[in-house]
Amino acid sequence: MRPIAPLLLFVCFCSCTGSSLNMNNEKQVREALHGRWESTYLETGAGRMEVPKEMVAVITYEESGSYDARKKNGVIATTGKWTYHPKTHRLNINLDAGVVDQRIVKLTNQELIITNYTYINDKVVDSLIETYKKL
Repeated sequence: MRPIAPLLLFVCFCSCTGSSLNMNNEKQVREALHGRWESTYLETGAGRMEVPKEMVAVITYEESGSYDARKKNGVIATTGKWTYHPKTHRLNINLDAGVVDQRIVKLTNQELIITNYTYINDKVVDSLIETYKKL
């Protein structure tokens, strides 16, 4: 199965279930993202699984645009800045190592579902869907 096919099915499912936020409203999205989020599920072409306890991450999005990601109860941290693009629903995380390109698939006050893309020669070759719950 092509790696993008599960993503398309998942996006269609999420679109049908709706979201309480207007993803085109940057202010609403920034307010909803603000706070701490804990990773709960990962989904690839192989299927959906719970995040193993030793890999659970906690991400903090500040309204100012600051970003912090670390292992739960851990000291390993990645910090940077985030920006949101309402027309494309893209969330870009600017780190020292480069920019991480994500797309918000669903956002409520309690749940965040994002897709991370892997590119080769400017073409998407794979994706990873991550689900987070608000702490």
